[in-house]
Amino acid sequence: MACEEFIYSDDNFNLMSFWSDKTQSYLEQILQDTWEEKLKKNLFRYKLNITQTKVLPGKYKFVLKLNPDRITNRRPPEDLVSINQKFDPSGFNFTKISPNEIMFKINKKISKGHDDLVIVNVSPLDNYHCMFIPSVSQCLNQVITLPSLCKAIEIMFLTKSPSFRIGFNSLCAFASVNHLHFHCYYLTNKMLLETIPVKHLAGPCYVLLDYPARGFVFQISSVQNYIQQIRSVFRLIEYFQRCQVPHNIYITRGVAVDSSTDGVNCQVLNNMRDVIRVYVWARSSSAGLKRVLYNIKPALCELFGHITVKDQSEFDSVTEEVISNMLRNLVTETFEKVYQPVINLFESQDSQNLGTA
Repeated sequence: MACEEFIYSDDNFNLMSFWSDKTQSYLEQILQDTWEEKLKKNLFRYKLNITQTKVLPGKYKFVLKLNPDRITNRRPPEDLVSINQKFDPSGFNFTKISPNEIMFKINKKISKGHDDLVIVNVSPLDNYHCMFIPSVSQCLNQVITLPSLCKAIEIMFLTKSPSFRIGFNSLCAFASVNHLHFHCYYLTNKMLLETIPVKHLAGPCYVLLDYPARGFVFQISSVQNYIQQIRSVFRLIEYFQRCQVPHNIYITRGVAVDSSTDGVNCQVLNNMRDVIRVYVWARSSSAGLKRVLYNIKPALCELFGHITVKDQSEFDSVTEEVISNMLRNLVTETFEKVYQPVINLFESQDSQNLGTA
């Protein structure tokens, strides 16, 4: 697939991000300009038209958006029954897309020419919704690898806007295509999970407790040893993969998880984002799920608090209680099952680290 190639190095990374800073990184300029060009060529299944947006009253500040076309005009998802289901070359995959959907290759200077792609999402959820496809020609199934997770974090480092987000749905967690991909998009609302306090669990792992969707939290706090920090995230993901636990992942700018929000100036807290937070939710399987409340299929966005609905009646009637109950029902049983094993996982990592110190 011939296309332009975006080349970067560690010198291009940004850790700090500010809501008050409206300047764009070079990657963001390329991404947005290219996405707009694709939009003008009518490559999308529908024109993104979010007719209304509101923050639901209540504690969690869920963001609700009315996007009727995404529900009715998106590509039908595949029938996926195992989180490690093998890649099926006869089914839809990203080697079969139109070349016009490709935005650019994205590679580190030391690995120029690799076929890591950024493509448009032809069924956009929000502004500049695109997908990162690692090693497209290898036809990897929708199971995260350590190199792909590192690349996703590097893409986040290449942006400056705290509204840029990256996410991943595993199979049986509402992934729609069994070909390795991450979602990238802009959500311009400041979200609770950028700053919410979390509790230390073990090693580098924290837990999100004071929220309907309890989950696991990590932070990437350095552009020097970020790969070591990502290995800890991958340790948990790999455990879920081995144990067939469906999971959703959300990567966002945030404040350091171990900073006391009581001691942080409110003005600073409202503006500065000094780490990348990675949320990992273990959840019940979406395989065979027939009835979905309000046609909401809870995946990475919904778990983060970004909810899309399809019609005006849903937009008017959805409440914080409805969303909270949906998220609790989705994750609570699985979270409680894996809670102690995850503690054991990272306590054993601490023991190994002490043994090699």
